[in-house]
Amino acid sequence: MDLMTGSFSQIGHPVKPKLGAWRRAAQGSLLAQALGDTLGAPIETASPADAARYVDEVFAAPGLVKVGRPPHPFGQYTDDTQLARLLAQSLVACGGMSGADYAARLGPFVTEGHLVGGGKTTLAAAQKLVTGTLWAEAGSDRPTNGAAMRAAPAGLFYARQPTRAAHAAAEQAQVTHTHPQAVAAAQAVAVGAATLVDAPFDPIHWLEGVAHACSDPWPHLCERLADGYRRPLPDLFTHMNDLLPSPLPEKVGLSTYAPHAVFWAMASFLRHPDDALPALADALRAGGDTDTSAALAGALVGTRVGPEGLPKTLVDDLTDNGDWRAEKLAELMAKLAAAADRAV
Repeated sequence: MDLMTGSFSQIGHPVKPKLGAWRRAAQGSLLAQALGDTLGAPIETASPADAARYVDEVFAAPGLVKVGRPPHPFGQYTDDTQLARLLAQSLVACGGMSGADYAARLGPFVTEGHLVGGGKTTLAAAQKLVTGTLWAEAGSDRPTNGAAMRAAPAGLFYARQPTRAAHAAAEQAQVTHTHPQAVAAAQAVAVGAATLVDAPFDPIHWLEGVAHACSDPWPHLCERLADGYRRPLPDLFTHMNDLLPSPLPEKVGLSTYAPHAVFWAMASFLRHPDDALPALADALRAGGDTDTSAALAGALVGTRVGPEGLPKTLVDDLTDNGDWRAEKLAELMAKLAAAADRAV
């Protein structure tokens, strides 16, 4: 399917969203990201077979079985959501994207021990930042998913402005990740979220918007997603690896290779664009880096379904070591929508 023949104007419409819809999308996105993160954390590094068993057992029970990752209880989200939250705080404080401000927040947050989990690339950048390295020079040339996992708030701030969302995603990525594939994956997440806010949804038009606004390899990957997201999940996983083999060391399940994480999250979202739990379940079934795959799928589907589309009994358990629970996350994203509305 040739995405380039479609009408991009339907996706990148410049008319700003209604504030209520903007707020709903922003709140739903971060809450669903935190929920996916929480559900994925206990089985991070699991094989696809073990991940599928976990999904079948946990999601089959009414209200879900609540499983935490020791020593944390169910509801504790990880670095995927923590750093997205930090980006949202920066966007609100600055009234837009500031790589310098985000770096000034990220460095101390990481080095003072607040991060739950965390990849080597982000940890290395944080150490450089707190010892005086300029923010634009702290990142590493690794194609991992640390910049993509936190990028959705940049797209939500620049809702329905795909070019600005892509630029913001690239700027926040540079703080930790400079590899072109890491940056492009962050752009795909941000543009994907930006083009879902208060807009009619059509899968092909949505992929078209991402393809037009993002760097390589996303025009090609979006075309392949358009043709393949309905495939059975094992076939889709093989298709993804054949399409774009990972340069990282082989692991069981989904690796930390940025294009794979975002491709899989987008496919999971496209299969269930209006139903959060099935989207998260599909994201988890690949195994491997499950907290990131489900967090990213959540960031997208949450933009569509809003807070009311998420199970309250699960969302109410969200926490970051006793702080930043669901209500506080929702307040932050309401502030983000209001700040973004003023900035347009």
